[in-house]
Amino acid sequence: MAAFGTPVPTLSWTSHARIVRNPASSYPRMMATDRFAPNPSDTKEGPIVLADISGYTTFVATTELEHSRRVVAMLLEAMIESQQGRLEAGQVAGDAVVFVGVGLDPAFLSWIDSMYVAFHRMARDLAGRHDCGCRACGLVTTLTMKSLAHYGRWNLLRIGPSAQVHGSDAIVPHRLAKNSVPSNEYLLVTPTLAERLSPTDRERFAWREENAAEFGTMQIGYYDLGTLRDPRPT
Repeated sequence: MAAFGTPVPTLSWTSHARIVRNPASSYPRMMATDRFAPNPSDTKEGPIVLADISGYTTFVATTELEHSRRVVAMLLEAMIESQQGRLEAGQVAGDAVVFVGVGLDPAFLSWIDSMYVAFHRMARDLAGRHDCGCRACGLVTTLTMKSLAHYGRWNLLRIGPSAQVHGSDAIVPHRLAKNSVPSNEYLLVTPTLAERLSPTDRERFAWREENAAEFGTMQIGYYDLGTLRDPRPT
Protein backbone atom coordinates (compact mmCIF):
# COMPACT_ATOMS: atom_id res chain seq x y z
CA MET A 1 0.00 0.00 0.00
CA ALA A 2 1.32 3.44 -0.88
CA ALA A 3 2.31 5.59 2.07
CA PHE A 4 0.13 8.56 2.91
CA GLY A 5 0.98 11.43 0.60
CA THR A 6 2.48 9.17 -2.04
CA PRO A 7 0.93 9.79 -5.48
CA VAL A 8 -1.51 7.06 -6.44
CA PRO A 9 -0.33 5.09 -9.47
CA THR A 10 -2.29 5.13 -12.73
CA LEU A 11 -5.34 2.88 -12.44
CA SER A 12 -6.70 0.42 -14.96
CA TRP A 13 -10.50 0.21 -15.02
CA THR A 14 -12.17 -2.47 -17.11
CA SER A 15 -15.83 -2.02 -16.18
CA HIS A 16 -18.31 0.44 -17.67
CA ALA A 17 -17.25 3.15 -15.23
CA ARG A 18 -14.48 5.60 -16.02
CA ILE A 19 -11.69 6.85 -13.73
CA VAL A 20 -10.47 10.41 -14.32
CA ARG A 21 -8.05 12.58 -12.44
CA ASN A 22 -9.20 15.60 -10.55
CA PRO A 23 -6.93 18.50 -11.59
CA ALA A 24 -6.94 19.75 -7.99
CA SER A 25 -5.78 16.43 -6.60
CA SER A 26 -3.37 13.65 -7.41
CA TYR A 27 -6.13 11.15 -6.57
CA PRO A 28 -8.48 9.86 -9.25
CA ARG A 29 -12.23 10.24 -8.98
CA MET A 30 -14.90 8.06 -10.53
CA MET A 31 -17.26 9.64 -13.04
CA ALA A 32 -20.82 8.47 -13.56
CA THR A 33 -20.90 5.25 -15.53
CA ASP A 34 -20.98 5.68 -19.28
CA ARG A 35 -22.90 2.46 -20.01
CA PHE A 36 -25.86 4.57 -21.19
CA ALA A 37 -23.79 6.43 -23.78
CA PRO A 38 -25.55 6.59 -27.17
CA ASN A 39 -24.83 3.60 -29.37
CA PRO A 40 -26.54 3.71 -32.79
CA SER A 41 -26.23 -0.06 -33.15
CA ASP A 42 -28.63 -0.48 -30.20
CA THR A 43 -31.48 1.18 -32.10
CA LYS A 44 -33.72 -1.06 -34.17
CA GLU A 45 -36.66 -0.46 -36.49
CA GLY A 46 -39.70 -2.69 -36.56
CA PRO A 47 -43.07 -3.43 -34.97
CA ILE A 48 -43.80 -2.28 -31.42
CA VAL A 49 -46.81 -4.15 -30.05
CA LEU A 50 -48.61 -3.37 -26.80
CA ALA A 51 -50.49 -6.56 -25.87
CA ASP A 52 -52.85 -5.73 -23.04
CA ILE A 53 -55.22 -7.79 -20.87
CA SER A 54 -58.74 -6.34 -21.07
CA GLY A 55 -60.69 -6.52 -17.80
CA TYR A 56 -57.55 -6.69 -15.66
CA THR A 57 -58.45 -3.99 -13.12
CA THR A 58 -61.86 -5.43 -12.27
CA PHE A 59 -60.42 -8.94 -12.17
CA VAL A 60 -57.65 -8.05 -9.71
CA ALA A 61 -60.00 -5.94 -7.57
CA THR A 62 -62.53 -8.76 -7.14
CA THR A 63 -60.33 -11.86 -6.79
CA GLU A 64 -57.86 -13.30 -4.30
CA LEU A 65 -54.45 -11.61 -4.45
CA GLU A 66 -52.23 -14.70 -4.66
CA HIS A 67 -54.54 -16.57 -7.02
CA SER A 68 -54.99 -13.60 -9.36
CA ARG A 69 -51.22 -13.10 -9.47
CA ARG A 70 -50.73 -16.70 -10.60
CA VAL A 71 -53.51 -16.47 -13.21
CA VAL A 72 -52.20 -13.21 -14.70
CA ALA A 73 -48.63 -14.55 -14.77
CA MET A 74 -49.71 -17.68 -16.64
CA LEU A 75 -51.71 -15.66 -19.17
CA LEU A 76 -48.77 -13.34 -19.82
CA GLU A 77 -46.45 -16.33 -20.17
CA ALA A 78 -48.83 -17.91 -22.69
CA MET A 79 -48.77 -14.69 -24.73
CA ILE A 80 -44.96 -14.57 -24.70
CA GLU A 81 -44.47 -18.27 -25.46
CA SER A 82 -46.89 -18.07 -28.39
CA GLN A 83 -44.36 -15.93 -30.25
CA GLN A 84 -41.60 -18.55 -30.10
CA GLY A 85 -39.03 -15.77 -30.36
CA ARG A 86 -40.58 -14.18 -33.45
CA LEU A 87 -41.43 -11.06 -31.46
CA GLU A 88 -39.29 -10.27 -28.41
CA ALA A 89 -40.92 -9.47 -25.08
CA GLY A 90 -39.10 -6.20 -24.48
CA GLN A 91 -41.07 -5.16 -21.42
CA VAL A 92 -43.61 -6.67 -19.01
CA ALA A 93 -45.67 -4.30 -16.90
CA GLY A 94 -48.66 -5.40 -14.82
CA ASP A 95 -51.33 -6.38 -17.31
CA ALA A 96 -49.36 -5.92 -20.52
CA VAL A 97 -46.38 -7.03 -22.57
CA VAL A 98 -44.59 -4.76 -25.02
CA PHE A 99 -43.27 -6.85 -27.89
CA VAL A 100 -40.70 -5.59 -30.38
CA GLY A 101 -39.26 -6.89 -33.62
CA VAL A 102 -36.97 -5.95 -36.49
CA GLY A 103 -38.59 -5.48 -39.89
CA LEU A 104 -42.13 -6.63 -40.63
CA ASP A 105 -42.55 -10.28 -41.50
CA PRO A 106 -45.37 -11.10 -43.97
CA ALA A 107 -46.78 -13.45 -41.29
CA PHE A 108 -47.07 -10.67 -38.70
CA LEU A 109 -50.87 -10.77 -38.44
CA SER A 110 -50.86 -14.52 -37.90
CA TRP A 111 -48.43 -14.00 -35.02
CA ILE A 112 -50.91 -11.66 -33.30
CA ASP A 113 -53.77 -14.05 -34.00
CA SER A 114 -51.80 -16.94 -32.46
CA MET A 115 -51.12 -14.86 -29.34
CA TYR A 116 -54.83 -14.26 -28.87
CA VAL A 117 -55.64 -17.96 -29.36
CA ALA A 118 -52.91 -18.97 -26.87
CA PHE A 119 -54.27 -16.49 -24.31
CA HIS A 120 -57.77 -17.98 -24.44
CA ARG A 121 -56.53 -21.55 -24.51
CA MET A 122 -54.70 -20.87 -21.25
CA ALA A 123 -57.77 -19.12 -19.79
CA ARG A 124 -59.95 -22.14 -20.61
CA ASP A 125 -57.39 -24.51 -19.07
CA LEU A 126 -57.31 -22.48 -15.86
CA ALA A 127 -61.10 -22.23 -15.70
CA GLY A 128 -61.38 -26.00 -16.15
CA ARG A 129 -59.29 -26.83 -13.10
CA HIS A 130 -61.40 -28.72 -10.57
CA ASP A 131 -58.84 -28.65 -7.75
CA CYS A 132 -59.14 -24.90 -7.22
CA GLY A 133 -62.39 -23.21 -6.33
CA CYS A 134 -61.01 -19.68 -6.15
CA ARG A 135 -62.70 -16.68 -7.76
CA ALA A 136 -59.63 -16.01 -9.92
CA CYS A 137 -59.95 -19.34 -11.73
CA GLY A 138 -63.71 -18.93 -11.86
CA LEU A 139 -63.53 -15.49 -13.47
CA VAL A 140 -60.50 -15.94 -15.72
CA THR A 141 -62.67 -16.38 -18.83
CA THR A 142 -64.03 -12.85 -18.32
CA LEU A 143 -60.58 -11.62 -19.34
CA THR A 144 -59.55 -11.08 -22.93
CA MET A 145 -56.76 -9.24 -24.74
CA LYS A 146 -56.14 -6.53 -27.28
CA SER A 147 -53.03 -5.57 -29.22
CA LEU A 148 -51.96 -2.16 -30.50
CA ALA A 149 -49.19 -2.20 -33.10
CA HIS A 150 -47.01 0.61 -34.42
CA TYR A 151 -43.94 0.50 -36.67
CA GLY A 152 -40.96 2.64 -35.73
CA ARG A 153 -37.57 2.97 -34.09
CA TRP A 154 -36.89 1.57 -30.64
CA ASN A 155 -34.19 0.44 -28.27
CA LEU A 156 -34.13 -1.22 -24.87
CA LEU A 157 -33.36 0.75 -21.71
CA ARG A 158 -31.95 -1.66 -19.13
CA ILE A 159 -31.77 -0.71 -15.46
CA GLY A 160 -30.47 -3.60 -13.37
CA PRO A 161 -32.59 -6.67 -14.12
CA SER A 162 -35.41 -4.61 -15.65
CA ALA A 163 -35.88 -3.52 -19.25
CA GLN A 164 -38.08 -0.93 -20.89
CA VAL A 165 -38.79 -0.33 -24.55
CA HIS A 166 -37.56 3.20 -25.15
CA GLY A 167 -38.20 5.86 -27.79
CA SER A 168 -40.97 8.16 -28.97
CA ASP A 169 -42.34 5.45 -31.25
CA ALA A 170 -42.66 3.16 -28.23
CA ILE A 171 -45.09 5.65 -26.68
CA VAL A 172 -47.54 5.66 -29.60
CA PRO A 173 -49.36 2.37 -28.79
CA HIS A 174 -49.89 3.55 -25.21
CA ARG A 175 -51.43 6.81 -26.43
CA LEU A 176 -53.89 4.84 -28.55
CA ALA A 177 -54.94 2.46 -25.78
CA LYS A 178 -57.87 4.76 -24.94
CA ASN A 179 -59.82 4.77 -28.17
CA SER A 180 -63.30 4.42 -29.66
CA VAL A 181 -62.84 0.96 -31.19
CA PRO A 182 -66.16 -0.85 -30.52
CA SER A 183 -64.56 -3.94 -28.98
CA ASN A 184 -62.33 -4.95 -26.09
CA GLU A 185 -60.49 -7.64 -28.07
CA TYR A 186 -58.90 -6.38 -31.25
CA LEU A 187 -55.73 -5.66 -33.16
CA LEU A 188 -55.18 -1.96 -33.86
CA VAL A 189 -52.49 -0.80 -36.29
CA THR A 190 -51.10 2.65 -37.00
CA PRO A 191 -50.48 4.01 -40.53
CA THR A 192 -46.74 3.29 -40.37
CA LEU A 193 -47.44 -0.38 -39.76
CA ALA A 194 -50.47 -0.65 -42.06
CA GLU A 195 -48.52 0.65 -45.05
CA ARG A 196 -46.13 -2.30 -44.71
CA LEU A 197 -48.92 -4.90 -44.84
CA SER A 198 -49.95 -6.61 -48.04
CA PRO A 199 -53.14 -5.39 -49.78
CA THR A 200 -54.82 -8.65 -48.78
CA ASP A 201 -53.93 -8.16 -45.12
CA ARG A 202 -55.15 -4.56 -45.16
CA GLU A 203 -58.57 -5.76 -46.29
CA ARG A 204 -59.09 -7.33 -42.86
CA PHE A 205 -59.24 -3.91 -41.21
CA ALA A 206 -61.91 -1.30 -40.62
CA TRP A 207 -60.57 2.26 -40.53
CA ARG A 208 -61.27 5.27 -38.36
CA GLU A 209 -59.55 8.35 -36.95
CA GLU A 210 -58.19 8.29 -33.42
CA ASN A 211 -56.41 10.91 -31.35
CA ALA A 212 -52.94 9.94 -30.15
CA ALA A 213 -52.39 12.94 -27.86
CA GLU A 214 -49.09 14.68 -28.70
CA PHE A 215 -48.75 12.52 -31.83
CA GLY A 216 -51.91 14.03 -33.30
CA THR A 217 -54.84 12.44 -35.07
CA MET A 218 -54.12 9.37 -37.16
CA GLN A 219 -56.05 6.97 -39.35
CA ILE A 220 -55.90 3.62 -37.58
CA GLY A 221 -57.01 0.20 -38.72
CA TYR A 222 -58.54 -2.46 -36.49
CA TYR A 223 -60.17 -5.85 -36.64
CA ASP A 224 -62.00 -7.87 -34.00
CA LEU A 225 -59.97 -10.77 -32.64
CA GLY A 226 -63.07 -12.34 -31.11
CA THR A 227 -63.91 -14.07 -34.37
CA LEU A 228 -60.97 -16.40 -33.71
CA ARG A 229 -62.67 -18.20 -30.84
CA ASP A 230 -66.04 -19.80 -30.27
CA PRO A 231 -68.08 -19.42 -28.22
CA ARG A 232 -67.40 -15.79 -27.36
CA PRO A 233 -67.88 -14.78 -23.72
CA THR A 234 -71.15 -13.15 -22.70
